[in-house]
Amino acid sequence: MEYKLIYHNKTMGRFYSGDISGKFWFGVQSSYDADNFGVKSKKLFNYFVCGCSCENKKEYYCKMCYTSHEEHVQSILDDECEQHDFNKRRKKLWRETECEVMYSIKPRHEKKIKQLVETLEKQVGHYMIGYKIKQLPPEDTKTFIEHEHAHEYEYEYESISMNNEEGQHEEEEQPQVKQVKLELLARLCLGKLILYCLEKRGSCTFYAEL
Repeated sequence: MEYKLIYHNKTMGRFYSGDISGKFWFGVQSSYDADNFGVKSKKLFNYFVCGCSCENKKEYYCKMCYTSHEEHVQSILDDECEQHDFNKRRKKLWRETECEVMYSIKPRHEKKIKQLVETLEKQVGHYMIGYKIKQLPPEDTKTFIEHEHAHEYEYEYESISMNNEEGQHEEEEQPQVKQVKLELLARLCLGKLILYCLEKRGSCTFYAEL
């Protein structure tokens, strides 16, 4: 199953996908925001040319796409974009990706995430007027058969009000104060989504665009 966060501004931003999916809040939320829940991101590696993910760095060439190391090297040399500055004696035909990182969240992380979410609820939870999680069917039967977690969940909230304790409107607040509130609110949304996934699946893995 996949759990998804729907944010009200869909025009620009970076996305995350996997067991959960959604959009990082543009101008507010870092792609590394999940680090705040005590989980460190993991670097990803991809093979030259084919772009396949390298799960085992001891596999120097992509065995899914090529029959030998030599064949993979030749495909790199034949590629106009990849051949520049490539040393044909290079053994490792994978490189670190610059576009995304991965988070793998386990049950051992749940206690700390719950504590942080509770703290965020006290700090900015009252700015979230409403939210809901709904399940969407897979796009097609083939997708559902090939991917056991093809069902997708969406997480939405309606709107926020940034009135402070003195009754001032958000426009009257200092920009720095408003920014911090938005950052915490975005983090709360992500944390609640991660917790929901952990409770339903027992783990939560997703990829974050940089």
